[in-house]
Amino acid sequence: MTEHRAEINGINVVAAYSDQSVSNIFLPFLNSLADLQRQKNRRILVMLAAPPGAGKSTLLSFLSRLSKERCRLPSLQVIGIDGFHRRQEYLLTHDVMRGGKSISMVEIKGAPVTFDLERLKAGIQKIASGQTCRWPVYDRMLHNPVEDAVTIDGDIILLEGNYLLLEEEGWTDLSTYADYTVSIAADENFLRSRLISRRMKTGVGREAAVRFVDFSDMPNVRLCLEKSKAADLALRIDCRGEYHCASSRPLAVKTVTQVQAWELGAGSRMEKEMIRCGKMIAHPGGTFELFTLETAEKGQLAGTGDFFKVDGLGFPHPYKRDLFLLRHQPLGDNWYREDARLLQIWRLGDPECEELRFLLDNRLLSIHPENKKACFTAPLWGTVECAPSDAVIVFYGVGRNPDGSIRAIDFNFVDAGYFSTHYTMLT
Repeated sequence: MTEHRAEINGINVVAAYSDQSVSNIFLPFLNSLADLQRQKNRRILVMLAAPPGAGKSTLLSFLSRLSKERCRLPSLQVIGIDGFHRRQEYLLTHDVMRGGKSISMVEIKGAPVTFDLERLKAGIQKIASGQTCRWPVYDRMLHNPVEDAVTIDGDIILLEGNYLLLEEEGWTDLSTYADYTVSIAADENFLRSRLISRRMKTGVGREAAVRFVDFSDMPNVRLCLEKSKAADLALRIDCRGEYHCASSRPLAVKTVTQVQAWELGAGSRMEKEMIRCGKMIAHPGGTFELFTLETAEKGQLAGTGDFFKVDGLGFPHPYKRDLFLLRHQPLGDNWYREDARLLQIWRLGDPECEELRFLLDNRLLSIHPENKKACFTAPLWGTVECAPSDAVIVFYGVGRNPDGSIRAIDFNFVDAGYFSTHYTMLT
């Protein structure tokens, strides 16, 4: 377990996150955001939506800490939407209908109607445009927003809020400005218990805390759980506070992350051995041809400075230099630690996904279900690779056009046996 202490909205919070959640979800998530930002070569906006009591502010505080301690991330900033609450003076002088009667808006502070949605949308548009801009925060001592409290200048912006994925007029447009979305869900009673406990930590008695939570918080909890749209990454908290991936699309993470690799053209003993046994050819001009089980016609082509790994059967596999160095940290003696990332996968029999359709439509992949030994074929690394029907297609990166359509996909085949020992399925 990793303990995390933070002050959230004036309350000292102590949270604990399991090693499994950190290794299999949080660190791969952060590394995936780094990949996305580098791929787009601009600021990215990530929205995290969750009902009250889900611990989203605490989690983002922890992710910010992880990004500094454990990840090689571009500059990351964590902000929330609470600074766009309407001012207390407004809430005290305006009413809203609730349960068939008119009540003061201040009694349901935190509900969607108590936010200045137009100002929030304008602020999100500035962030999405890449501008350096100012952002408000909410001061619980003043019971009011503090304008221009934060300067937004990061490369990755994590924005949290209850209603960022809400499917209601006005709110539903906000997620169109996000490059990536995350949702957190949990059992309603679990959230109620957390909210009551949180309210009591402010000095309120249990009975008063229960009344407040049931009247003010729980309608918002139900609204978020019942009327939020699907996110790119869906997480769920169980009754023990453990995080699980709940996305509808199959996701995996590579769990064996220490690997050996060698630089092509450096004259290493492994390179010489691969050439000696005929699994690699060094051509004039710094081009290398690498032969694997998957190559159908000729070897995979790579250049001096690229890297290669050797699989369990003794075959070399090439890796482009820039991507290899981005995703691996040197440990010494040709050992590297690979940054774990969230990876979408596809196996024969899975529902067709957008990425698979792109590959098929553009003749970047062919599927022949009747051929068990060469079910999949694809032009990769200057040759044609084939893979059996039980192989796993792993999507390492998806490049998109400004309109959201797919431009390019970095993918490869992974042997079923290797996948079962080196990867963990999250969904």
